[in-house]
Amino acid sequence: MPDFTKQQRDYINSSLDEHVYLEACPGSGKTEVVAVKVAREMDNWCKNPSGMAILSFSNSATDELKERISKFSSTNVKCYPHFAGTFDSFIFKHIVSPVAHVITNYEGKDGDYSIRLVENTSSLFIQTSHSFAQKGKQKANQYDYDLRDNKVIFNHPDKKVNKLLNNVKIETWQKNMFDDAKNKFYKAGFATYRDIELLAIKVLSCESLNDFKNNLAIRFPFIIIDECQDLSYEQLLILELLIRLGVKIHFIGDLNQSIYEFRNADPANIIKFIKEMKFKPLPLPKNHRSVQPIVDLCTVLVRGNPIIGRETAGLNHCVVLEYDNCPTEVLSTFFRLSKNYKNSVIVARGHSTLNKFNAASTKLNEVQKLALAITLFDESDFKKLEQSITLLSQFLRNQLTESVKPISFNCPESVTSPLRWRQFLFKSLDYMIEDNLNDSTLTWKVWCGRVKARFKDMLNQPFVDDDISFSLKGFTTKSIRSPNKLGEEELYVSLKVSKTTKTIFRKATVHKVKGETHEATMFVSSPGKQGSVGANWKEWIENPTSEAARIAYVASSRPRELLIWAVKKLKLNEQLELEKIGFKILPLDCKY
Repeated sequence: MPDFTKQQRDYINSSLDEHVYLEACPGSGKTEVVAVKVAREMDNWCKNPSGMAILSFSNSATDELKERISKFSSTNVKCYPHFAGTFDSFIFKHIVSPVAHVITNYEGKDGDYSIRLVENTSSLFIQTSHSFAQKGKQKANQYDYDLRDNKVIFNHPDKKVNKLLNNVKIETWQKNMFDDAKNKFYKAGFATYRDIELLAIKVLSCESLNDFKNNLAIRFPFIIIDECQDLSYEQLLILELLIRLGVKIHFIGDLNQSIYEFRNADPANIIKFIKEMKFKPLPLPKNHRSVQPIVDLCTVLVRGNPIIGRETAGLNHCVVLEYDNCPTEVLSTFFRLSKNYKNSVIVARGHSTLNKFNAASTKLNEVQKLALAITLFDESDFKKLEQSITLLSQFLRNQLTESVKPISFNCPESVTSPLRWRQFLFKSLDYMIEDNLNDSTLTWKVWCGRVKARFKDMLNQPFVDDDISFSLKGFTTKSIRSPNKLGEEELYVSLKVSKTTKTIFRKATVHKVKGETHEATMFVSSPGKQGSVGANWKEWIENPTSEAARIAYVASSRPRELLIWAVKKLKLNEQLELEKIGFKILPLDCKY
C-alpha cells in the first residue's frame, strides 16, 4: 500500500453516504487514491445486487483506472454488481436502452427495442418538412439540442455549411419543425450520441417510469465521476436527477483543467452544482510531479490556491524561447535543453501549429493514408501504433456502407465488439508488413501493385471474423492506384517520412496530453491571436478565468522538470510580463 498523505487518506476513508468533491491538483496522485478507495469499498461490499459505478470520459482513462484498481483489490473490477466505464456507456446501457422505447414510441423489430446509434454522415432520410437557410431539408441526425441555451445545434459534415447554419436565427415554427423531425427519428429507433443524453434526461424526468427510476437508484446507489471538470450542462442535469432519487456522488477532478467549452463544459456550472448539492470538499493540494517553480507559475495562470510542489536545486525550470518567423527555429535549443530527459514533448493548442513541426505530409489522399499507416506501423512504439491504427481505420471507413463508431477507431455498427475491431486493425497491419510493404523506398507503382495483391486474400485470413468480413465485403475489389503523377516516386518523398531516422520529439495537442506526465514540455504559441482560441501566449495570461488560461494551465502542468514556452519575438514590455510570472527568457544559443 502506498504511503499516503493525510489528505489522501481522508478521501480513502470518506463516506459513501454523502456527496464529496475531491479537488485534486495536477500531480496529486488522485488516480492512485481513487483506485485504493474503490478497491477497499469493493472488497468490503455487502450490498448486492446494488453496486458502484466508476465513470470517466474516455476509454483510455477508464482502462487506466481499472488497471490501478486491480492492483489493490481482490475483486475483479469488471465483476457484477459494479460498473466501470465511460459516462456515455453508463447512461446508454443502464438508463436509456432499457426504457427508451417508452418515451420515443419506438415499436421495435421482432421484439428488439435496441436503439441504433448513428453519426452525422449516415445516409438516413428522416428530415425536416421544409428547407432551412436555403440549404435544403435538414436530416435529423445532423442536429442536436443545447439545453443550456435552448437552441438547435447543427452538426453538418460540411464545416462551412455547419458554421452557416449555426449562425442563423431559428423562428418558433422552425424549432417545432426540427422537433417533429427529431421525434420521427426517435420513433424509428435511431439516435445520435448526443441524443442519448437528452433521452436520459427524459427518462429520469418521466413520472410513468418511477418504478424503473427507483430501481435504478437501488441498483447504483453510489457513483464516482473522475475528471468531473469535463461534465457538460446536460450531464449535470442527469446527475441532479439521479441525486433526487437518492444516489450519492463523488466528484474527482480539478476545475482549472476544464478545457471542453465546445462540449458545453463550464466550470462555473460545476461550481454551482457542487454548492447547491452540498458536496463536501476534500482538497489534494500537493503536487508530487512538478518542481515548485513550475507549480507556482501554473498557479499564477489561473489564480489558484497555493500548491506544494517538489523541491528544486535552483535551475531554470521555466523558460521562454523566442522565434522570428516559425516555431521550428527553437527545435535545436529544445533538444539541447532537454537532452538529459527521457520524455520530452512538444505541445500546442491545435494541429495547425503542430503541423509546422511535422515531417509527414498533412494533406493525404486515401491511398497515402493507407501507405502512412503501414510505414508507421511499429508494435513497440505505442504512439506510432495508435497513429497507424487510426489511419487504417480512416481508410477502411470509406469502404463501409454502414455507420461507424468514430470514438472506437471507426468500428462498424454491425461489429459488436470494438476490441475485436482493434485487434483486426492491428493484425491487418501486421499482415501487410509481412510482404515488406512498410519499405518506404518502394515506388508508388510497385507498392500499390503489392498492396492490391495482398488485399485479395486478406479477408480470408483466420484473424478476420465473419461479421468484419461481411462489413468489408467490397474491400478486396478496391482500386489501389498511385497518387497522381507519383507512380515512379518513392513513398518516403511524398509522405515525408525518414528512411533512416526517427522523430526526436513526440508532438501532441493540449487535449491529447491531458493527464500525462513529461520530463520536459515545450508549449508552442502561434504567432498571433488569429485562429483557435487559446493558441497564442497573450491569451494564456490575460484573463485567469478564461478557457485559454486553463488550456495553458493544463499544458504547463505536464512537466516534472522543464517547462518551455516557445513564442514569437517579444517586445521589452512583453518580456517583463513573462518574467513577472516566473519565466527566464533564454537566447537560442544558450548553453543552459
